[in-house]
Order: sequence, then C-alpha cells, then structure tokens
Amino acid sequence: MVYSLMLTCRACGVEPYAYLLHVLTELPQRVADADVSDLLPFNFNPQKPLRDAKPQDSTNTP
Repeated sequence: MVYSLMLTCRACGVEPYAYLLHVLTELPQRVADADVSDLLPFNFNPQKPLRDAKPQDSTNTP
C-alpha cells in the first residue's frame, strides 16, 4: 500500500516525503469518521512548493 502511494505521488508530481509528512501530521488531528479524500496524493497542495524551489544565488548580490 505504501509503495502504491509513493508511485501515485510520483505520477502526480508530488514529493513523497513532503506528502507523507503532511498526511501523518494531519491524520491524528481528525475525527474517526472524517472525510480523508483531501489527503490523497492527487489532492495534495503543499503551502510551499518544494519541487520547484531553487536555491538562492548569493554570488550575484551587489
């Protein structure tokens, strides 16, 4: 099951570690019968995009 989630993350362009961190942090805060469809990989929307973040280049500062 975990492998399937990781492959789904890859297919959706989601970083697997960030996804798991979010899900494992969010799940314990929900009630037992809560809808968890927003926690599926294709619905994951991180606050800060990790994949497209580029390191800042400090060598070009005036």
